[in-house]
Amino acid sequence: MRFRRGPFVLSRLTRAPVVPLFFRWGERGLIEIEAASPIRAADSGDVGLQETAMATEVAGWLERRLRARPSDLSLTLLRWFQQQQQ
Repeated sequence: MRFRRGPFVLSRLTRAPVVPLFFRWGERGLIEIEAASPIRAADSGDVGLQETAMATEVAGWLERRLRARPSDLSLTLLRWFQQQQQ
């Protein structure tokens, strides 16, 4: 899975964490939002590796999230995954 670098670059430069969010339709048509724990860049090392490590952590969270609740996997999300592979 590929993510755009922008959020990870911004996080690294500002020292602000990346907070992955997952949105889903809840009961009565309300939108429910689930937030992961904040993900921070490493304090030192290669900047490309720092960004890759953050992206890997986000991807792992999303995978665990969807494996725990596969009913949240929508056609739109599946299409997005498919586009990321091209």
